[in-house]
Amino acid sequence: MRNLLRKLKSEKGATGIDVVMASAMIMITIAVVSILYVNTSLQTRNIKRTAGATRLATNIAENIQELSYEEFVSAYNGIATTEKYKDVDYRKVESVNSDRTIFSTKLPKGYAFYIKADPVYGSHLDPKEQFDLVRDIDIIVTYKVGDNVDDISLSLTKQRELVEECNKPVLSYLPGTANKTIYPVKYVETTGSYMKTNENDMDWYDYTNKKWAVVLVSDKKESEVFDANGKYTGIELRKYVWIPAFFVEGSGNDFYAFRYNFSNKMIEKGSLTSLPDGEGKTSSFSYYTFSTHPVSQQGVDGIDGAGLWVEITDTFLQEIQPARVLNNSKYGPFIVHK
Repeated sequence: MRNLLRKLKSEKGATGIDVVMASAMIMITIAVVSILYVNTSLQTRNIKRTAGATRLATNIAENIQELSYEEFVSAYNGIATTEKYKDVDYRKVESVNSDRTIFSTKLPKGYAFYIKADPVYGSHLDPKEQFDLVRDIDIIVTYKVGDNVDDISLSLTKQRELVEECNKPVLSYLPGTANKTIYPVKYVETTGSYMKTNENDMDWYDYTNKKWAVVLVSDKKESEVFDANGKYTGIELRKYVWIPAFFVEGSGNDFYAFRYNFSNKMIEKGSLTSLPDGEGKTSSFSYYTFSTHPVSQQGVDGIDGAGLWVEITDTFLQEIQPARVLNNSKYGPFIVHK
């Protein structure tokens, strides 16, 4: 080596300097390439982990939306670990030594899942008016890239499923209504007659109180069907009553429960208790929702959708099975008015 250095120093011209400079440039190039390789590797890993975190957060959000409100609240309350992240309290699930599953989504090692789902009460400031009906949900999935922790966040809103006591009337189901007008009507005891109403009238029907939805179908002018006060004139025309879809049990002649649309789930009643006020007093809120699990009972024969319109005749409550079964249940008897 000593002889080599001595030879390089003794060389005439630029040859020795060129070699030294070339060696230096090679060392610098190797250092730069190494730095670029490290940065590129970190960027590649970051892209992959960001994509993975985004996929996890999206899958979890979609699966939460698929759950019923009660199922979500139960699963959320089952997350025991709580932790602050960016100064906010969250419930946390983390995969440390093995994969974890949360909301039907596998959480790989190296990722952590944070969720916050507080009830939202809107403008209801009185605790006795605050019921668990809506939750704002914040989701965060964290992942490490080198020594840094990055995250992906999503937000969604989940509402308790509130439905009517039975499937609402569907006017498009009415048979033979071409070139005819459909008039929703309700019977008013004080007038002793049907009165004209509309689909948005909360008092049009009330099956709990044996008040079924009725419509008149006619090709007559409205002034012939109703007087100036909206009272039915009694003119001869067709009347129809709405029979909501429902489940039966036994031989098929016993009402079991109203069916939710044309699904295999039934409509059921629920109740909530409000937050206590300053004196510890609470209030209750009753509602209808659909069951979280399918029922084993069969649907009543003759109804292939959300319900069935049946023409009101002198014998329809005996001859039409869905009308007969409903009439013999706690939702009947239906009073036929002229």
